[in-house]
Amino acid sequence: MKKFKFIWSIGISFFVFGCSPSEISEEMKIPDVYKDDAIQEEIQPGSYGLLALDWVHHITEYFPLRLSYTYEELAMAEWIIEELIAMGFKDEEVIVTRFSHPDFNELTWSPFPSYLRVQHLKADGFFEEMTPRSYSQNVSVTLSGKSEKTIVLGAHYDSFLGQGASDNASGVALLLETIYRLRDYKPYYTLKFIFFGAEEVGLVGSLYFLSNLTQEERERIVFMINMDVLFDGDDLVVSTGYVYSLSWDRTIRENEKTRRVGEVVLELNENYGLELLLAPDLTLVPTDQLSFLSFDMPVAVIQGIHLEDYPYLFRGDVMNSYRDTIPFLKENFPGRMERSLEQFSKFLNRLLVSKH
Repeated sequence: MKKFKFIWSIGISFFVFGCSPSEISEEMKIPDVYKDDAIQEEIQPGSYGLLALDWVHHITEYFPLRLSYTYEELAMAEWIIEELIAMGFKDEEVIVTRFSHPDFNELTWSPFPSYLRVQHLKADGFFEEMTPRSYSQNVSVTLSGKSEKTIVLGAHYDSFLGQGASDNASGVALLLETIYRLRDYKPYYTLKFIFFGAEEVGLVGSLYFLSNLTQEERERIVFMINMDVLFDGDDLVVSTGYVYSLSWDRTIRENEKTRRVGEVVLELNENYGLELLLAPDLTLVPTDQLSFLSFDMPVAVIQGIHLEDYPYLFRGDVMNSYRDTIPFLKENFPGRMERSLEQFSKFLNRLLVSKH
């Protein structure tokens, strides 16, 4: 198989739906309430998650259709780039890696290859309102730490139905807020933030990222945190663990890093009244952390779901339906978006400034 390694250095200005970069920056100007210290010891109520909520509104209004391998997905990627540059990252620090689906089929986790999934979506009319293209892309930035050991944080930005508010504007917005909070912080571990493309057709973006690393680069990754589907239910679930990828045994195992995740969850619940739930079995839900599990890496995935329905977690209330919109969520589940983003933002902030 021919592997593509196109990496764009972003040295040009993008225009999204007629908006100039200055107009976008002004519209998304960050109010003072968000500018609290990323490493503060006390968690101040009323600020966490608010910036992410604004981003969810913006994404669903301006980028409601962003199916994998379309120009609408590309427009979303360009907007993410603009937001990262507005936060202070230099053009050359924002890395865009482009990949083609026909040459990447054998790397998708699904037995239904990525290219065929796209063809079936076309046949079913999903591309009627969008413009297909042959490529998707990942967007990433890195905060260098005191150690070369790396924690990867990811969220996919393509969507399937509706506005993709829960799946996955929620994860993208939370990842952006996390980057904003930590952008001037010197972490112990190097933090790599990746916005994955083409998740909905087979986790292609995350698998492409991993397949193009050297063995040495993969060995530097000590943990991966994935954010996906934060508004599907009221249970705020953190699932963490690892498996032996070459074994038929899919037992979820622990190590020092996964235990630390559990400690932070319990600490925040006890000291700050959060309502996070630990559910290790859900580490295997089909989203981008699976790619990292396949390379024997410990992971965590955060989700807002219906835990009582396990193993049928997604009842169709929101995800993968035309109800995945802000108006539906506001009318039927008032406060769900705010609660999810606030509590998961607090969790990530505390976890990532930990020396463990």
